Amino acid sequence: MNQDKKYKQYDIVILFCASEINIDGQFDEIVKNIYLGGQVRMDAAVDFAERVKIYFIVGGSEKKVTDMKSYLEKQFETYKLQDCPKIIRIKSDPDTTGNLWAVKLVLQKNQKLHLLTGKVGLMTNFYHLPRVMRFAADIFKDINVNFIPISSEAVITRHLSTYSTYQNAFVARVVQDIKGLRDWEDENYNKQTKVDDWCYECLDKDILIGLE
Repeated sequence: MNQDKKYKQYDIVILFCASEINIDGQFDEIVKNIYLGGQVRMDAAVDFAERVKIYFIVGGSEKKVTDMKSYLEKQFETYKLQDCPKIIRIKSDPDTTGNLWAVKLVLQKNQKLHLLTGKVGLMTNFYHLPRVMRFAADIFKDINVNFIPISSEAVITRHLSTYSTYQNAFVARVVQDIKGLRDWEDENYNKQTKVDDWCYECLDKDILIGLE
């Protein structure tokens, strides 16, 4: 990382779970010939860490977010990163809508919505960003927050992103996400109008409570 950028540019970055860790200790890049970019997403979070005060890692099971946290902490140690971000795990329903609702509800229930008045990023793969940003605009519409999109493929520095290697799989994934956006605009997306009974749990509540 460029030395003049080693300062905390982001108060919070919300990192979305891509997949469970696999038997090789990595996160899947391709699933059923569709680009997922899980390893790129996680390695980008390591490369970007020194710019972040707090990572909220959100995913559909305790195992997923715990694997993510363990991976990040091991990489921070391996690369001898200084002033590493705090990491807060949030368990949610296993989809993008559920991820966003869980973050909102955890902050709301713990009276921490004021944290969103700072600089807040949404980090995920490039193909996923338009859908995440569109969903967040509706889910957080009653809160004064301006999310900043962060593309994992754009900020990773340790190695080249794999999307260019898997171009057909990447295009197939983009097509899927375009359909998701279309369904949302048509108000036909799965659980789009649901406002209650979302799964949400902060697994690092002691860290969250300690935040000012």
